[in-house]
Amino acid sequence: MSPTAFLTGAGSPRVESLCTNDDLTTQIEGEMIRKANEHKLKKYWYCLIGKEIYVYKNRKEEKHKGMHSLVGVFIKDEPEEQLDSTTVLYPFKLIFPPNKTRVYYLLNKADKEKWINGIKKVIGYSNLFDFYDINDTLGKGKFGLVKGAVHKKTGKKVAVKVMSKKEMSVDDVELQRREIEILKLCQHPHIIKLLDIFEN
Repeated sequence: MSPTAFLTGAGSPRVESLCTNDDLTTQIEGEMIRKANEHKLKKYWYCLIGKEIYVYKNRKEEKHKGMHSLVGVFIKDEPEEQLDSTTVLYPFKLIFPPNKTRVYYLLNKADKEKWINGIKKVIGYSNLFDFYDINDTLGKGKFGLVKGAVHKKTGKKVAVKVMSKKEMSVDDVELQRREIEILKLCQHPHIIKLLDIFEN
């Protein structure tokens, strides 16, 4: 069955009834707003199925007008925007590879949180600050800082290397990725041990 037929309920239950607790196929649907330009807003109906967001002109539309894969996507919470004296928009941003951004707006904070949490779940999002308390700077390098940190659950002291990809060339990024792959393989008492990687 095509996603379009599935989403319109043709011989199939609605999206919400297919949610399971133990898999990554979080199912969400609802209206979100996109800015066509600074002065024009457009409402669309969106459905999150697995790692894809399907876009429809409206809820009753049978054929989707677009689909966005969430593979390799980063998500960023954005501050609320005052549209006029009575309307507040609650945006979040998706950054698609290689560096294309799309901002989505919702009319209430609860819906924004529902979408952000659903997307974070399917893309495997994790945040450094959810796991570590970051302390003072221990040193500086060409592309960033080394900071002391403490793991929140174990209390183990660690060093965190924080790098800015904005400062790096494509070759530098590739060298850093290669260093990470090598450190993943190295297990020796006289070589630093790579515990976690967080990227945004």
